[in-house]
Amino acid sequence: MRSTRPSRVDVFRRSRDVPGHLDDILAKQPRAVWLQLGIRNDGVAARLTAEGIDVVQDRCLLVEHPRRLAQP
Repeated sequence: MRSTRPSRVDVFRRSRDVPGHLDDILAKQPRAVWLQLGIRNDGVAARLTAEGIDVVQDRCLLVEHPRRLAQP
């Protein structure tokens, strides 16, 4: 049976709105949460990290993903 756990959740919400989605994100148990460019919420990031979820904040996925793939 295939796992329904997502590898990544991308967040395109205002920083102030991110806490309102925390419970939904935690319920999905993603491996990582990506807060897009201009989005940062250190409180939410700390909670996600405490739950073992990797967090990227204030970064553009389109720009950063190829860079991360190119790293040795």
